[in-house]
Amino acid sequence: MAGLKLFLFGSPRVELDDASVDIPRRKAMALLAYLAVNHQLHSRDALGTLFYPDNDQSRARGYLRRDLAVLNSNLGSEWFSTDRESIELTYNGPTSSASSDTTPPIWLDVKQFQQLVTAGRQHDHGSKTICSECRPLLSQAVELYTSDFLTGFSLRDCPEFDDWQFFQAESLRQDLANTLQRLVVGCSEQNDFEKAIPYARRWVALDPLHEPAQRQLIQLYDQADQSSAAIRQYEEFTQLLEEELGLPPTEETTTLYEAIKAKRLLNPYLKNARPPAESKTSKPEQNQPPSPTERYETLEEIGRGGFATVYRSHDKVLDRSVALKELSSHLLADKGWIARFRQEAKLIARLDHPRIVTIHDVGPTFIVMRLVNGPSLAERLAERTRLPWAETLDIITAVAEALDYAHKQGILHRDLKPANILLDPERGPLLSDFGLAKLMSENSLSQSGNVVGTPYYIAPEVWDGEEATPQTDTYALGCILYEMLTGQKLFFGETPPTVMAAHFQTPGYPTRWPDDVPTGITAVLNKALARNPQERYATANDLVQTLKSLEAGTMEAVSPVPVKSDA
Repeated sequence: MAGLKLFLFGSPRVELDDASVDIPRRKAMALLAYLAVNHQLHSRDALGTLFYPDNDQSRARGYLRRDLAVLNSNLGSEWFSTDRESIELTYNGPTSSASSDTTPPIWLDVKQFQQLVTAGRQHDHGSKTICSECRPLLSQAVELYTSDFLTGFSLRDCPEFDDWQFFQAESLRQDLANTLQRLVVGCSEQNDFEKAIPYARRWVALDPLHEPAQRQLIQLYDQADQSSAAIRQYEEFTQLLEEELGLPPTEETTTLYEAIKAKRLLNPYLKNARPPAESKTSKPEQNQPPSPTERYETLEEIGRGGFATVYRSHDKVLDRSVALKELSSHLLADKGWIARFRQEAKLIARLDHPRIVTIHDVGPTFIVMRLVNGPSLAERLAERTRLPWAETLDIITAVAEALDYAHKQGILHRDLKPANILLDPERGPLLSDFGLAKLMSENSLSQSGNVVGTPYYIAPEVWDGEEATPQTDTYALGCILYEMLTGQKLFFGETPPTVMAAHFQTPGYPTRWPDDVPTGITAVLNKALARNPQERYATANDLVQTLKSLEAGTMEAVSPVPVKSDA
């Protein structure tokens, strides 16, 4: 459909007559989104207060005119109805013909989602069931919901807009949860368990602590003859409840689990003992290699991250201990997460360096890596608070070697942090988990505009939505350097937004460094953590060489890089 299309699920984007349009100013994009979702006449004063709260009314109006001019320049002024006091997005588009009334030239994914959900509710069979007419409507609705409302998009110093964005996102998430629940229940009532499972996984992914959704997924796995998956889902949920809330599952969920486990034990005795007839069209192949589940014996869990769990496992073919990293079951419905997981395996497999954890095998939703029998740097810091200068320099040197090698292969790490630096007692420091890495020569699997990484170590340009570079990893390495020397995070806060704000403020270095830290470290950190990526060290090794010359007392003066806070 020609016309104006706005996509607000995920990072916002705009199309005009089926061609992508770049809106260069974030506040102009925010203004367009706000006018599209709240389709009504808005006073200029109210919009000025919403988007420019720190300015007087006259200046706020001026900024509003500037951002409206940006929209007019990129989209055309015919999409907006304006006068001296008000602004409105014109949903009837630039023409007033009869055809434009039946085919509105403005299409908004959020509004389309809401219309489909509403249409699916307008049946008299009850709100929790579905029929052949409303099922495709609800299925289309959940397909439109590709990510949360305006994911990864934010404005600094606009608290009212932040509140509006938050409540819009929560309302739409609730609509999605209710719709997924209806699809799960409806498909289950129709005995379509295989179709219900992906909907149940998405429902669980919205809130992994929501027990009714977890219980429904466990039951669906059992009904689809996937008892192993049902038991694993229960065990993962039990561990999650204990870690997050310190609570066990309810009696209803535990009873379901016990029933599934009991049925699994009885099944071999209930089945017909007669062996199944052999296929006349195929013969079993001899000497086939064992499947991944046959090859690797899981021994114990040794780590858990945001999207995967790592197990100490035994490779029965090569008779060695390995680390098996498996995608969490509640994410299996998300094709994007699976693609990112596979990307990690392919990237690490390309990296052959003594300072990077070696990958041994790749499966559909798992990778097998060298088992490192040592703590992570995060664990070491938790034990000893800070590290001495000599040990810090050794670790930074090893990580820098790994980073520079990866950068030469066109690969960025993008999630460098102490937890991803493993301290092998035999080989020394090793860099792991390129799960959020990005090929500099290809498009990222991450959704465009989303902030990827761990907030304490994310460079300012990434918060601003710019492309990551090798200097982005150097910035994170500088943050880790400070943390090793002091035992504290340089940029911290109680929430991700407050951590983000800290990255745009002047760093608070100690007035006195520990005695073993050479003089001049502040200047080195200022360069490593410069707001402008071009002002940082060109390579991680450049940072290391500066640190070594600092230790030897031969460092040339480092030009101080001003780290300014936003006005």
